[in-house]
Amino acid sequence: MPEILPVLEGMRQRLATDATWTQGALARRSTGAQCDPRAPEAVSWCILGAAMACAATLAEADAALETLFIVNAADWNDRPSRCHRDVLHAIDSGIDQLTVRPGRCLLPDELGQATAAQVLLDAVDRALVGV
Repeated sequence: MPEILPVLEGMRQRLATDATWTQGALARRSTGAQCDPRAPEAVSWCILGAAMACAATLAEADAALETLFIVNAADWNDRPSRCHRDVLHAIDSGIDQLTVRPGRCLLPDELGQATAAQVLLDAVDRALVGV
């Protein structure tokens, strides 16, 4: 199984500022020209390009994006209404999902930090065991 958490953390670091996020290309040079996401001259990435740049393999990049529940990352990233904050929220939610202990009941003040998916999984787990 691929190591997803380091990929997501790397994506979060690459896309930390609005200037390092782009739409309409996997990655861009400082001139705005498109480039390979792994190229040393890349200064901004879309969410898919960041995953490709941070993962050791394409399978690992795909697994990281699946953790975020993003099926078509390029379309999701390039939606006109999408903003940098949405991208960071998706990545942060994926990191939270991987770092919240499985089976742990979340306290109300922690709900803002947990993903909706984790909350749902916790509810299903409780229902299945009759808690």
